[in-house]
Amino acid sequence: MQRQYFNEAYLAFNKACGEGEKKACTMNAIMLFNGDGVAKDKAQAEKIFTKMCDENEGMACEKLGEMTAYGLIKDKDDNEAKSEEKAKALFKKLTTTATNQLVTCNKNRSKRA
Repeated sequence: MQRQYFNEAYLAFNKACGEGEKKACTMNAIMLFNGDGVAKDKAQAEKIFTKMCDENEGMACEKLGEMTAYGLIKDKDDNEAKSEEKAKALFKKLTTTATNQLVTCNKNRSKRA
């Protein structure tokens, strides 16, 4: 029964992703990475996380940073130092993205007041 719910969630996120909802794309990637409701596909998950992070979707940057920090993905030369640098850069991008979102939210809130 639980697998059915995961499959339904995957399909719903996939539809929303196709409609441009970045967070839904990230949720799809998480499900692909874990194999929840779909066949496990870490390579596809990494591609989606990378695309969404490039589009400033913070949770995608976080997940990509975690994958890199834990050695689940590595650079082409299997260089640990480069992987550490990449993880740091991804986490920095996450904090920058989150900060920018907070600033935008506060500006919008000020306009309404």
